[in-house]
Amino acid sequence: MENTCPKWLDDEMNTLLMTSNLIISTKLKSLLDKHNIKPCLVFEELNKEEVKKNLRTETRKKSGIYGIFNLITGNFYVGSAVTNKFYSRFYKHLIRGLGNKNIAIDLEKYGIESFAFVILEFFPEEVTKRNNPNLIALETYWIFTYKPNYNILLEAGNSFGYKHSEEVK
Repeated sequence: MENTCPKWLDDEMNTLLMTSNLIISTKLKSLLDKHNIKPCLVFEELNKEEVKKNLRTETRKKSGIYGIFNLITGNFYVGSAVTNKFYSRFYKHLIRGLGNKNIAIDLEKYGIESFAFVILEFFPEEVTKRNNPNLIALETYWIFTYKPNYNILLEAGNSFGYKHSEEVK
């Protein structure tokens, strides 16, 4: 699938990378490069109010696929957000600690400043009941391709009725 994001800028010095007016740490750049991921937007230092405000502003009226990266362990999660819901997904996972038990455990252990919220791909249109299955298919593609270790299921959608293994519980 063709990524709908700006071209990724390469940095020969392997220090900091600039994209979408945001600076990417060398740790996150290394994680993204390891998985050959070229993000649309990156938000680090999530403990700062200015970053939260920028996340809300930059993702308003947009939908697509996001990633949550643990900069300490390298673990990550892939999810989808319908139109105008990126910030609520961020808030649910990284402020309230809901939605994924393993992220919540690591959030408690390492703190929010050890995570990055990354927009992996924008969905090309407003999400409706008609095209929502396309967004779910895109999320499934990302999960299947990158096999993020925070994701419990390897297919997008609701985990209702899924029996979690003892390791995940």
